[in-house]
This record gives sequence, structure tokens and C-alpha cells, in this order.
Amino acid sequence: MRIVGCALHKNGWATRPTPARTDGSGFGLARIGTIALLLFIVISPTWAEESNGEAALRERATAYWEAQLHNDWPTIWSLLAPKDRWQVPPKDTKRESPLRYLSYRIEKVTVDGEEGRVTVETEIQLLAVESRKGGVVKHVLEEPWVRVDGAWYRRYQTKGR
Repeated sequence: MRIVGCALHKNGWATRPTPARTDGSGFGLARIGTIALLLFIVISPTWAEESNGEAALRERATAYWEAQLHNDWPTIWSLLAPKDRWQVPPKDTKRESPLRYLSYRIEKVTVDGEEGRVTVETEIQLLAVESRKGGVVKHVLEEPWVRVDGAWYRRYQTKGR
């Protein structure tokens, strides 16, 4: 073994270990640095998931549905997936709708990579329909969302899709 060690040292492949301190003065900084590095490695994926995962999707879906309640078309339009916006009128167009959203409740949010799904229970008033209930209907939607450049956008759906 000594021959191998000498050969490695002679060729510059091995170096002698640095002497250990016995007074404990080097213990604190080395340990603190190691602990900080381990914490960063363990916690950083959690931070990334919280900021770009379900919490972020729930936040964007809430903004979308608040805009629906207030018929805020520019905000609704800005939260649609960029590649789907050509299918709807521009955000500066006043949008008249045959229905009005009265309330919403986000029931479930799931994320699978760059795609997400939001299940929403809505209460809708059908303005063009007269009925004993006043045209109010509860409806559960399962909406597709997509992450584009780190932000969540609602996919535009037509009935045939």
C-alpha cells in the first residue's frame, strides 16, 4: 500500500490531508456551512413547487374567477393561454354575455408537470332564460390550465374540444 501511495504522491495525484484542529475552532463554520447546504438542497424543491405548483395555479384561477364575477374582460383575456387568445375577442372589446357568474368555489387543483386542472363549482344566472328559479344554475367545471414561461394560463375550450 505504501508503494501505491508513494507512486500517487510522486505523480501529483495524491496530497496529504490537512491536519485536523483539536481545539474545536474550525468546527463551527464547517458544520454551519454543511448544514446550510443540506437545508438548501432539501427545501429548495419545496419552494419551487409552492411558487409554481398548486398554490400558484390556485392563485391564478382565483384571479380568473374574480374577473368573471366582475365581467372584467381585459383580465379574463390576459389569463387565457397566449396560443388560445386568437379564438376570443381582444381584451379591449366590450363583451356581452347571455349569462352572469354569481359565485364560484374552487374545489380541487391538480398539477402534472406543465399542465394543471382546476375543478370549480359555479352559480350562473342565465339572463336570456326565464324560469321559476330565475335562471340560476349551479354548474361544476373542470378547467384545463397550462404553464407558460412559469405562469399559469387557462386553456380556452369550445364545446367540441
